[in-house]
Amino acid sequence: MSEPTKKPTCESHKIRPQRVRHFFSELGPGLITGAADDDPSGISTYSVTGATFGYTPLWTALFSFPLMVSVQLMCARLGMVTGRGLAGVLRRNYPPWVLWGACSLLILANVVNIGADLGGMADARQMVTGVSSLVWTPIYATLIISLIFWTSYKFIARIFKWLTLVLFAYVITGLFTIGLIGTGMLGVPVLAGAAAYAVAEARAWRGTLEDKPRLAKKFYGIVALAMILGLVLNYAGINAVKMLFWSAVLNGVLAPPLIVLVVLLTSSEKVMGKRVNPPILKWLGWATSVIMAAAAVAMFATM
Repeated sequence: MSEPTKKPTCESHKIRPQRVRHFFSELGPGLITGAADDDPSGISTYSVTGATFGYTPLWTALFSFPLMVSVQLMCARLGMVTGRGLAGVLRRNYPPWVLWGACSLLILANVVNIGADLGGMADARQMVTGVSSLVWTPIYATLIISLIFWTSYKFIARIFKWLTLVLFAYVITGLFTIGLIGTGMLGVPVLAGAAAYAVAEARAWRGTLEDKPRLAKKFYGIVALAMILGLVLNYAGINAVKMLFWSAVLNGVLAPPLIVLVVLLTSSEKVMGKRVNPPILKWLGWATSVIMAAAAVAMFATM
Protein backbone atom coordinates (compact mmCIF):
# COMPACT_ATOMS: atom_id res chain seq x y z
CA MET A 1 0.00 0.00 0.00
CA SER A 2 1.22 3.47 -0.74
CA GLU A 3 1.72 5.83 2.15
CA PRO A 4 -1.05 8.37 2.69
CA THR A 5 -0.32 11.82 1.39
CA LYS A 6 0.80 14.12 4.17
CA LYS A 7 -1.39 17.13 4.66
CA PRO A 8 0.34 20.49 5.05
CA THR A 9 0.62 21.45 8.67
CA CYS A 10 -0.30 24.79 10.19
CA GLU A 11 3.40 25.59 10.51
CA SER A 12 3.98 25.21 6.76
CA HIS A 13 1.12 27.65 6.13
CA LYS A 14 2.71 30.14 8.50
CA ILE A 15 6.14 29.99 6.87
CA ARG A 16 5.05 31.47 3.53
CA PRO A 17 3.39 34.60 4.95
CA GLN A 18 6.39 35.08 7.22
CA ARG A 19 8.74 34.92 4.26
CA VAL A 20 6.62 37.38 2.33
CA ARG A 21 6.52 39.78 5.29
CA HIS A 22 10.27 39.42 5.77
CA PHE A 23 10.89 40.15 2.08
CA PHE A 24 8.86 43.36 2.12
CA SER A 25 10.28 44.44 5.49
CA GLU A 26 13.80 44.20 4.04
CA LEU A 27 12.92 46.44 1.09
CA GLY A 28 14.12 49.93 1.85
CA PRO A 29 17.23 51.87 0.76
CA GLY A 30 17.77 49.93 -2.46
CA LEU A 31 14.16 50.24 -3.58
CA ILE A 32 14.03 53.93 -2.65
CA THR A 33 17.29 54.74 -4.43
CA GLY A 34 16.19 52.89 -7.55
CA ALA A 35 12.80 54.61 -7.62
CA ALA A 36 14.39 57.99 -6.88
CA ASP A 37 16.34 57.72 -10.13
CA ASP A 38 13.03 58.33 -11.92
CA ASP A 39 12.88 61.81 -10.40
CA PRO A 40 11.29 64.85 -12.07
CA SER A 41 14.43 65.60 -14.09
CA GLY A 42 14.50 62.05 -15.44
CA ILE A 43 10.77 62.00 -16.20
CA SER A 44 10.99 65.38 -17.94
CA THR A 45 13.91 64.19 -20.04
CA TYR A 46 12.00 61.08 -21.07
CA SER A 47 9.02 63.27 -21.99
CA VAL A 48 11.09 65.74 -24.03
CA THR A 49 12.85 62.88 -25.83
CA GLY A 50 9.56 61.12 -26.54
CA ALA A 51 7.93 64.30 -27.83
CA THR A 52 10.92 65.02 -30.08
CA PHE A 53 11.83 61.58 -31.43
CA GLY A 54 8.82 59.36 -30.70
CA TYR A 55 9.65 55.67 -30.30
CA THR A 56 12.79 55.81 -32.42
CA PRO A 57 15.36 55.79 -29.54
CA LEU A 58 13.81 52.79 -27.75
CA TRP A 59 16.42 50.44 -29.22
CA THR A 60 19.01 52.13 -27.00
CA ALA A 61 17.34 50.58 -23.93
CA LEU A 62 18.44 47.09 -25.00
CA PHE A 63 21.93 48.37 -25.74
CA SER A 64 22.34 50.42 -22.55
CA PHE A 65 20.82 47.94 -20.08
CA PRO A 66 23.92 45.70 -19.68
CA LEU A 67 26.08 48.82 -19.36
CA MET A 68 23.84 50.19 -16.62
CA VAL A 69 23.79 46.86 -14.78
CA SER A 70 27.58 46.58 -14.90
CA VAL A 71 28.06 49.99 -13.25
CA GLN A 72 25.42 49.31 -10.60
CA LEU A 73 26.98 45.93 -9.85
CA MET A 74 30.49 47.36 -9.52
CA CYS A 75 29.25 50.06 -7.14
CA ALA A 76 27.42 47.45 -5.04
CA ARG A 77 30.48 45.18 -4.94
CA LEU A 78 32.69 48.09 -3.89
CA GLY A 79 30.38 48.93 -1.02
CA MET A 80 29.94 45.33 0.10
CA VAL A 81 33.67 44.54 0.12
CA THR A 82 34.97 47.77 1.65
CA GLY A 83 31.99 48.78 3.79
CA ARG A 84 32.47 52.36 2.56
CA GLY A 85 31.14 54.70 -0.08
CA LEU A 86 33.11 55.94 -3.09
CA ALA A 87 34.54 58.97 -1.28
CA GLY A 88 35.70 56.87 1.67
CA VAL A 89 37.51 54.43 -0.60
CA LEU A 90 39.08 57.24 -2.66
CA ARG A 91 40.37 58.94 0.49
CA ARG A 92 42.28 55.80 1.42
CA ASN A 93 43.67 55.01 -2.02
CA TYR A 94 44.07 58.20 -4.08
CA PRO A 95 45.58 61.67 -3.60
CA PRO A 96 43.36 64.53 -2.37
CA TRP A 97 42.94 66.13 -5.79
CA VAL A 98 41.31 62.95 -7.13
CA LEU A 99 39.10 62.67 -4.04
CA TRP A 100 37.88 66.25 -4.12
CA GLY A 101 37.60 66.29 -7.89
CA ALA A 102 35.19 63.34 -7.69
CA CYS A 103 33.29 64.90 -4.78
CA SER A 104 32.99 68.20 -6.65
CA LEU A 105 31.48 66.48 -9.69
CA LEU A 106 28.97 64.64 -7.52
CA ILE A 107 28.01 67.71 -5.48
CA LEU A 108 27.63 69.92 -8.55
CA ALA A 109 25.39 67.39 -10.30
CA ASN A 110 23.31 66.75 -7.16
CA VAL A 111 22.77 70.42 -6.27
CA VAL A 112 21.60 71.27 -9.79
CA ASN A 113 19.40 68.18 -9.74
CA ILE A 114 17.90 69.21 -6.38
CA GLY A 115 17.10 72.66 -7.76
CA ALA A 116 15.54 71.19 -10.91
CA ASP A 117 13.45 68.68 -8.96
CA LEU A 118 12.17 71.29 -6.50
CA GLY A 119 11.25 73.55 -9.41
CA GLY A 120 9.53 70.71 -11.24
CA MET A 121 7.48 69.78 -8.18
CA ALA A 122 6.50 73.42 -7.64
CA ASP A 123 5.52 73.89 -11.30
CA ALA A 124 3.39 70.75 -11.16
CA ARG A 125 1.61 72.06 -8.08
CA GLN A 126 1.09 75.45 -9.76
CA MET A 127 -0.71 73.72 -12.64
CA VAL A 128 -3.16 72.21 -10.15
CA THR A 129 -3.66 75.10 -7.72
CA GLY A 130 -2.87 78.23 -9.74
CA VAL A 131 -0.53 79.38 -6.94
CA SER A 132 2.90 80.53 -8.17
CA SER A 133 5.65 77.93 -8.20
CA LEU A 134 7.89 80.41 -6.37
CA VAL A 135 5.59 79.94 -3.37
CA TRP A 136 5.57 76.14 -3.55
CA THR A 137 9.34 75.71 -4.00
CA PRO A 138 10.35 76.78 -0.44
CA ILE A 139 7.38 74.87 0.98
CA TYR A 140 8.63 71.61 -0.54
CA ALA A 141 12.22 72.38 0.48
CA THR A 142 11.13 73.03 4.07
CA LEU A 143 9.01 69.88 4.16
CA ILE A 144 11.88 67.69 2.95
CA ILE A 145 14.42 69.27 5.32
CA SER A 146 11.98 68.79 8.21
CA LEU A 147 11.59 65.10 7.38
CA ILE A 148 15.35 64.60 7.23
CA PHE A 149 16.17 66.58 10.36
CA TRP A 150 13.34 65.76 12.74
CA THR A 151 12.29 62.20 11.98
CA SER A 152 14.18 58.94 12.30
CA TYR A 153 15.90 57.13 9.47
CA LYS A 154 13.57 54.14 9.93
CA PHE A 155 10.52 56.40 9.69
CA ILE A 156 11.82 58.04 6.49
CA ALA A 157 12.66 54.66 4.93
CA ARG A 158 9.21 53.29 5.80
CA ILE A 159 7.38 56.32 4.36
CA PHE A 160 9.51 56.53 1.24
CA LYS A 161 9.18 52.79 0.63
CA TRP A 162 5.44 53.18 0.17
CA LEU A 163 5.91 56.44 -1.72
CA THR A 164 7.63 54.45 -4.48
CA LEU A 165 4.13 53.31 -5.47
CA VAL A 166 3.58 56.73 -7.07
CA LEU A 167 5.63 55.47 -10.01
CA PHE A 168 2.56 53.45 -11.00
CA ALA A 169 0.63 56.73 -11.29
CA TYR A 170 2.35 57.32 -14.63
CA VAL A 171 1.22 53.97 -16.00
CA ILE A 172 -2.16 53.31 -14.40
CA THR A 173 -3.82 56.72 -14.37
CA GLY A 174 -1.62 59.00 -16.42
CA LEU A 175 -1.59 61.52 -13.54
CA PHE A 176 1.63 63.23 -14.51
CA THR A 177 1.39 65.80 -11.70
CA ILE A 178 1.06 63.24 -8.91
CA GLY A 179 3.94 61.19 -10.30
CA LEU A 180 6.18 64.24 -10.66
CA ILE A 181 5.61 65.43 -7.09
CA GLY A 182 5.89 61.93 -5.61
CA THR A 183 9.16 61.08 -7.35
CA GLY A 184 10.50 64.50 -6.38
CA MET A 185 9.80 63.73 -2.73
CA LEU A 186 11.83 60.56 -3.22
CA GLY A 187 14.64 61.99 -5.31
CA VAL A 188 15.54 65.22 -3.48
CA PRO A 189 16.35 63.62 -0.07
CA VAL A 190 18.46 60.97 -1.80
CA LEU A 191 20.42 63.63 -3.70
CA ALA A 192 20.98 65.81 -0.62
CA GLY A 193 21.92 62.79 1.48
CA ALA A 194 24.36 61.52 -1.17
CA ALA A 195 26.14 64.89 -1.23
CA ALA A 196 26.40 64.88 2.58
CA TYR A 197 27.70 61.31 2.70
CA ALA A 198 30.37 62.12 0.10
CA VAL A 199 31.68 65.15 2.00
CA ALA A 200 31.47 63.38 5.37
CA GLU A 201 33.49 60.42 4.08
CA ALA A 202 35.99 62.69 2.34
CA ARG A 203 36.55 64.69 5.55
CA ALA A 204 36.29 61.67 7.84
CA TRP A 205 33.39 63.27 9.72
CA ARG A 206 30.86 61.39 11.75
CA GLY A 207 27.53 61.47 10.04
CA THR A 208 24.69 59.26 8.84
CA LEU A 209 20.96 59.73 8.57
CA GLU A 210 20.66 57.40 11.57
CA ASP A 211 22.39 60.02 13.75
CA LYS A 212 20.47 62.86 15.35
CA PRO A 213 21.40 66.31 13.98
CA ARG A 214 23.03 67.34 17.28
CA LEU A 215 25.44 64.38 16.96
CA ALA A 216 26.35 65.03 13.31
CA LYS A 217 26.10 68.79 12.85
CA LYS A 218 28.51 68.99 9.92
CA PHE A 219 26.77 66.16 8.06
CA TYR A 220 23.34 67.74 8.41
CA GLY A 221 24.87 71.13 7.60
CA ILE A 222 25.85 69.77 4.17
CA VAL A 223 22.32 68.41 3.68
CA ALA A 224 20.86 71.84 4.48
CA LEU A 225 23.41 73.67 2.31
CA ALA A 226 22.69 71.43 -0.69
CA MET A 227 18.96 72.07 -0.26
CA ILE A 228 19.44 75.84 0.09
CA LEU A 229 21.68 76.06 -3.00
CA GLY A 230 19.16 74.04 -4.99
CA LEU A 231 16.37 76.31 -3.76
CA VAL A 232 18.29 79.46 -4.77
CA LEU A 233 18.65 78.15 -8.34
CA ASN A 234 14.88 78.42 -8.73
CA TYR A 235 15.03 82.19 -8.21
CA ALA A 236 17.68 82.72 -10.91
CA GLY A 237 15.07 83.07 -13.64
CA ILE A 238 15.80 79.71 -15.27
CA ASN A 239 12.85 77.93 -16.87
CA ALA A 240 11.94 74.92 -14.71
CA VAL A 241 11.46 72.50 -17.63
CA LYS A 242 14.80 73.51 -19.16
CA MET A 243 16.51 73.12 -15.79
CA LEU A 244 14.99 69.64 -15.38
CA PHE A 245 16.25 68.63 -18.82
CA TRP A 246 19.73 70.12 -18.48
CA SER A 247 20.25 68.73 -15.00
CA ALA A 248 19.80 65.25 -16.47
CA VAL A 249 22.23 66.13 -19.26
CA LEU A 250 24.72 67.41 -16.67
CA ASN A 251 24.52 64.11 -14.80
CA GLY A 252 25.33 62.26 -18.00
CA VAL A 253 28.26 64.54 -18.85
CA LEU A 254 29.82 64.30 -15.37
CA ALA A 255 29.32 60.55 -14.97
CA PRO A 256 32.21 59.14 -17.11
CA PRO A 257 35.08 60.26 -14.80
CA LEU A 258 33.25 58.77 -11.81
CA ILE A 259 32.67 55.51 -13.68
CA VAL A 260 36.39 55.36 -14.52
CA LEU A 261 37.22 55.64 -10.81
CA VAL A 262 34.71 52.90 -9.95
CA VAL A 263 36.23 50.57 -12.57
CA LEU A 264 39.77 51.24 -11.33
CA LEU A 265 38.85 50.69 -7.69
CA THR A 266 36.86 47.51 -8.28
CA SER A 267 39.65 46.11 -10.46
CA SER A 268 42.31 46.71 -7.77
CA GLU A 269 43.41 43.76 -5.60
CA LYS A 270 44.54 46.25 -2.97
CA VAL A 271 40.95 47.45 -2.60
CA MET A 272 38.91 44.35 -3.46
CA GLY A 273 41.25 41.50 -2.54
CA LYS A 274 40.09 38.31 -4.28
CA ARG A 275 36.81 39.91 -5.29
CA VAL A 276 38.15 42.05 -8.14
CA ASN A 277 36.00 42.51 -11.22
CA PRO A 278 35.72 39.55 -13.58
CA PRO A 279 36.97 40.49 -17.07
CA ILE A 280 33.52 40.90 -18.62
CA LEU A 281 32.39 43.27 -15.88
CA LYS A 282 35.56 45.33 -16.16
CA TRP A 283 35.27 45.69 -19.93
CA LEU A 284 31.60 46.58 -19.72
CA GLY A 285 32.57 49.30 -17.25
CA TRP A 286 35.24 50.69 -19.57
CA ALA A 287 32.82 50.53 -22.49
CA THR A 288 30.25 52.49 -20.49
CA SER A 289 32.65 55.31 -19.65
CA VAL A 290 33.95 55.55 -23.24
CA ILE A 291 30.48 55.50 -24.82
CA MET A 292 29.09 58.10 -22.39
CA ALA A 293 32.10 60.38 -22.93
CA ALA A 294 31.77 60.03 -26.73
CA ALA A 295 28.05 60.78 -26.53
CA ALA A 296 28.74 63.94 -24.50
CA VAL A 297 31.35 65.11 -27.01
CA ALA A 298 28.99 64.41 -29.93
CA MET A 299 26.20 66.33 -28.20
CA PHE A 300 28.31 69.44 -27.73
CA ALA A 301 29.74 69.15 -31.26
CA THR A 302 26.26 69.15 -32.80
CA MET A 303 24.67 71.88 -30.67
